[in-house]
Amino acid sequence: MLGTIPSIFHGMGGMLTHPGRTGKEYTSDTSLKPVAILVLTFGILFGLAMLKSQLAHDYPPPPETLAIWVEHWGKGVMLPFFNVPEENYRGFQAAIMLPFVLALWMLMGGTARLLVHLFGGKQSYETYLKITGFTFFTIWVIAAFLDFLFSVVFWGYVAKGLQGGYGPVVDALLAGLMPLEYTILYGIVAVNVATATRAVEGFAWWKAAIVGIAVFAWPMALIASIVR
Repeated sequence: MLGTIPSIFHGMGGMLTHPGRTGKEYTSDTSLKPVAILVLTFGILFGLAMLKSQLAHDYPPPPETLAIWVEHWGKGVMLPFFNVPEENYRGFQAAIMLPFVLALWMLMGGTARLLVHLFGGKQSYETYLKITGFTFFTIWVIAAFLDFLFSVVFWGYVAKGLQGGYGPVVDALLAGLMPLEYTILYGIVAVNVATATRAVEGFAWWKAAIVGIAVFAWPMALIASIVR
């Protein structure tokens, strides 16, 4: 395990800052253990956070807070997508979070491998599980931290700004911050997966870009439905 922990941080940092070079390393490294531990740990911790929220009855939030959310980001983004009572939604998320993140990881890796195969690529499914796993879950850790700052640490200031307390310009900027955050962060997933794919397969940019965009589509669609 002690040797695995540095490998996890190497994969996270490498796929974030040097995706091409790090992707090439994974063509000869056959072990899935570091990335699997990252995904499993993330799923377990996220599930426990949802369970804690359920036990504390944190969701739905107070009506005045929920009204701010719905006004600025809409019911479709802020309220449960599934037909689950709002007061039980965090428990629902806690129950499905680990299988959800595992399924998301396998879908991203499988989508990349399928498209690469259609384009004549040679690298294995395991290689793309490492590329997509380290890329996406690193980004999701960053997104979760930013959301924590936005909705917990600085929520008092954010709520005042969204209610016009700092003027209409700040209100508009704060309303657009969440969509912009996810567009940029998931866009990094698409770009870095494309960069790694091009490096390991020698593809033209347009082929690698298709792979990156297809991988990016899974979290955009599924997380938007589950995580709110």
